[in-house]
Amino acid sequence: MDKDKVKVIKRCQKSPGFFLEKFCKIQHPKLGIIPFSLFGYQKKCLSDFLKHRFNIFKKVRQSGISTIAGGFALWYAMFYNNKNILIVSKRDDDAMDFLKRNVKVLYDSLP
Repeated sequence: MDKDKVKVIKRCQKSPGFFLEKFCKIQHPKLGIIPFSLFGYQKKCLSDFLKHRFNIFKKVRQSGISTIAGGFALWYAMFYNNKNILIVSKRDDDAMDFLKRNVKVLYDSLP
């Protein structure tokens, strides 16, 4: 593997924001598959995920918090060995839907 690829992989491991914006795509309801472009508050969420073990959000619908949480879970799973990631919801179907929409779509878009 050449040195440039190693540098990019190391940068991805250090920065979930870089990884998500550089390599991941999301499903937009009207535009289809589009590049993952983070909003400022989503970058703050990623920073908070890294700094704090527990995070509580007072959130509204359509703010992209589920998408950023799924993206962070994917990044964490890819770059840290022997970790468990738990997706909790009221029903199993809701948790599986979250996994499908917010993690699997991003994973399938990777080069």
